[in-house]
Amino acid sequence: MTSIDRATRHPAGTARARAGQVAGAFGIDLLALAALVGLTVAAAIAGHPDLAILAGLALVGFVVGQVLSWSRSGRSLGYWATGVRQVSTADGAPPGLARALGSNWLADVRHARDPVDPEITVPLLPPVAPVAAPSASSQVVDASTPVDAVELAAPEAQSTSRALLVIDGRVSGAIGEGVVIGRNPTPSGSERAVSVADLQREISKVHLALQMDENGRVWAIDRQSTNGSTITRRDGVAERLTPSKPVELSIGDVVQFGSHTVGVQFVTEVRVAKR
Repeated sequence: MTSIDRATRHPAGTARARAGQVAGAFGIDLLALAALVGLTVAAAIAGHPDLAILAGLALVGFVVGQVLSWSRSGRSLGYWATGVRQVSTADGAPPGLARALGSNWLADVRHARDPVDPEITVPLLPPVAPVAAPSASSQVVDASTPVDAVELAAPEAQSTSRALLVIDGRVSGAIGEGVVIGRNPTPSGSERAVSVADLQREISKVHLALQMDENGRVWAIDRQSTNGSTITRRDGVAERLTPSKPVELSIGDVVQFGSHTVGVQFVTEVRVAKR
């Protein structure tokens, strides 16, 4: 798997939480928990059963609230107070209970961009870095570079066109045969599922699909989403996507769904056999 097949783990503009922030967050959570436990025990020892019951209920409510807040937003009371959010390295979304033991990281949302905040632009990206191969030297150029110019300099070169998926301004891997995008999509057939962080519940579980045909063209398809999708062409003309109707997506076009954007960048890999 090459670098353009892997999703970016840390989106541009984000930063890891500092050790002091993380320590402060844990300290706040432990102090709040200890205070409620202490109040419950003290009330019971002092012979105030009603107060002990109320304190116990507050303790249970605090624990449940902490778990729900962390699973849905990646933030506990301590995280809120210190400006920290825990997100998955796979898609930048809060981990949730199902992915609690997965690969996660702690972001500093006080001094840098929040990973779950979308960027409403899809810039034209620079050429992807060269792809190393054990038996061939390779380079990757963007769609505007004439492949013939490379092939003339290297007659033995073989070129392969690829389309990269760009979500909220960052590359999220190659489209391949197709991807399905949403809050919690399920892959179908050869499609790859791509989850998008959506704290506001603006997008559907399965919202949008991108498919590549045999001619290398990419088509966007709204999967009968609740709030729909809008495509803005490179010239600024915008139109709503008709559910289940494929619309060709060219470089510079942007599909917006909820507060998120999807675009595509075409690149050409040129591999030259070593002599």
